Amino acid sequence: IHENNTVEKLENYVMLAPKIRTYEKREVYPLTGSQKGIFAECMKNPESTVYNIPFLFELESSVDVQKLSDAISQMIAAHPYLLTKVYLSDSGEMVQKPCEEAFVPEVVRTTNEQFEKIKDELVRPFKLEKGRLFRVGIYVTEDRKYLFTDFHHILADGNSYDIIFEDIDRAYLGEKLEKESYTGFDAALDEEQQMKEVDQECKKGNYSFYFCMTVFSRELRQNPCLFLTAQERLLREDICRCLWTPESLWYFLPARSWGLLQTFCLQVYSVFS
Repeated sequence: IHENNTVEKLENYVMLAPKIRTYEKREVYPLTGSQKGIFAECMKNPESTVYNIPFLFELESSVDVQKLSDAISQMIAAHPYLLTKVYLSDSGEMVQKPCEEAFVPEVVRTTNEQFEKIKDELVRPFKLEKGRLFRVGIYVTEDRKYLFTDFHHILADGNSYDIIFEDIDRAYLGEKLEKESYTGFDAALDEEQQMKEVDQECKKGNYSFYFCMTVFSRELRQNPCLFLTAQERLLREDICRCLWTPESLWYFLPARSWGLLQTFCLQVYSVFS
């Protein structure tokens, strides 16, 4: 809404926005390009917590911890993608698999003194391959209550946390949560399909400037060693934040990187035009 803040811009966005596809359920799904990058980096540095997103909240004394625990379980049930397992397949492909298990957060009864020691050990590396990619715990001392959450960035980001905490609050207040209709699995399949479509266009010889930008952006986001300057690294970061569709490059790529992308792609496009 902030980006498309006029009727004309909103109309263009709606007209060109990617259509939601539906897919048959699979036992195993691919990772997105950005997830593959995170996976590879974490496997290389298994003791790192750089991709942890931890929060520790001190709660009001009036909070009902059992009710809060139930609300968290309801939130996870509404967003089952959070239970996904990621791993390397037998063929060496980075994949993810749904997990149907229920989740109930632990309620730990402790003392203020003990919690001060526990607190320093809450943030620790995740076991990435086939491990649970989030931690949630409720801690109760003599006179204080805490909620600790830590989600791996391969699952969630800042926007995800907004939804997570909003849904916990809604469930705590008694609202019934609806199960999400579009999951991370759908996003991965969308990206897989979009990349196939771009490849098909290129095989047809369609090297328009539009597709040069798309192919170039794909290579840039999948190959972190492709460019080295600070400006080019910034461009790669901006592209990786976009929804991976040709349309999203036109509508969501920040202005700071738009001109740089055009400059690079014009050099490629001139070869085929």
